[in-house]
Amino acid sequence: RALFAINAISQLRTLYLVWRCRGKDWPRGIKDQGPEEGELIWAAYESLCKGSRNEAESLIKNAMIRFSRSYQPRSLMAFYELEMGNLEQAYFYWQEAERLCYSPLQQGYFVYQQGRMKEVLGEFGEASDLYRSAHGKCPDWLEPQYRRAVCMVKMGFAEQAISAFQDIITKDPHFFNRVAIDPELDRGRLTVLQEMGQLWDIAEAEAKEVALGMDTLSADIAQWFEEGHEFADEANRFMERMNKLAKINNYVAFRQLTAGIARLTEEIEKRVEYEIKVINKKLDIYREELLDVQREASWFPFPKLLTEFNGDFNYCADKIYWIKTQQLNVAETFRKTQRYLDRIDGRLKKLRKRLVTLRVVRDTTLFIMLLGRSFIWLEVIFLGVALLCIPLLIYYSNNFQSNFIIDMIIRQKWEFQKGLILILSILAIAIAAFRSAVVFEKKKRELFLINDGKDDD
Repeated sequence: RALFAINAISQLRTLYLVWRCRGKDWPRGIKDQGPEEGELIWAAYESLCKGSRNEAESLIKNAMIRFSRSYQPRSLMAFYELEMGNLEQAYFYWQEAERLCYSPLQQGYFVYQQGRMKEVLGEFGEASDLYRSAHGKCPDWLEPQYRRAVCMVKMGFAEQAISAFQDIITKDPHFFNRVAIDPELDRGRLTVLQEMGQLWDIAEAEAKEVALGMDTLSADIAQWFEEGHEFADEANRFMERMNKLAKINNYVAFRQLTAGIARLTEEIEKRVEYEIKVINKKLDIYREELLDVQREASWFPFPKLLTEFNGDFNYCADKIYWIKTQQLNVAETFRKTQRYLDRIDGRLKKLRKRLVTLRVVRDTTLFIMLLGRSFIWLEVIFLGVALLCIPLLIYYSNNFQSNFIIDMIIRQKWEFQKGLILILSILAIAIAAFRSAVVFEKKKRELFLINDGKDDD
């Protein structure tokens, strides 16, 4: 399978991907696959895959007539001619497909096919130029670079090809295994493999050094992050994969292990920096919430009942101050800080819940005070009116004719005065309650604004 995979780009299965791809550049673009579009051509493709050459030829020619500006039937006709042994015709149809296609990915692919044809025919110089052209259309595509280096080996320039192989392997370590098994490198295989052996030794030494520090790295993850932390779980799963790679004696595994551990170390540093920023931001938020709680609780009229409330408040304040004064880039302090933040958050939630009750008590007390003050003033006024009512009535009754109602009031003046006082007291309570309800919000805002202004000063 590995030998067949070396030439996978030139096989019919890759043409199917090129037809469906929507991307514009190798290798990322080939992964962006769309639906099968067009007529006749898909049936022709299936026929050619099954070996029905006559049926495939008929369908391809019909498609070429019907879709004269489409690259698809011409690209498939190139494979048909290749199956029939007509190499020159296949080369011609790949040129036609290149001329009619519209994306750099497609153009690079058909230029690559032309280069592969020239390479198979032994025209290595022309093949090398075509591979260079394909690389120009798709700069990130390593396949043309690899085939060009192979052509250099075939022409007897194995030493000059080594630097190209090394550059390709640096970008994608999987090409190391391809170099090791590629049957077309027979002429310069020993020279190339000797240089590849040096790459192997370097990669193996680096992988062994990295493997020795993996236990320390796992311990560092446990020191920095609590068990169950999102990043810690991901890092531990990644370390499990790296431990499996460390047991594989392969160049690709060596490189992946080295690169993976380096990437994880960098991600740990970035994550710690990010977490420290989040911690500082949370501290600012918690501090503001704590100040709000303090302002609200300072109005509570029964401070002796706030023992537990004050305990939670002081705990939050102490831990916020402790975190603010610590160096958070130390693993032990960083981990302890994360525990404290969870506890501070929990206690602040309790404080906010209790603050609801405190607000109710505070507002009720303020309302009763406003009600009491208004009631006292009204009661004094109404009592004065009640006390003056009977004497004034007796005084003015002498100047008027006798009246049944006035006579009855004078005869029962003490009972009338008691009833009048009761009625006026009820009226005073009603008026005081109404007035307190009207001015309550205004008075509360004024008092809190005064308190906030003092805090700001």
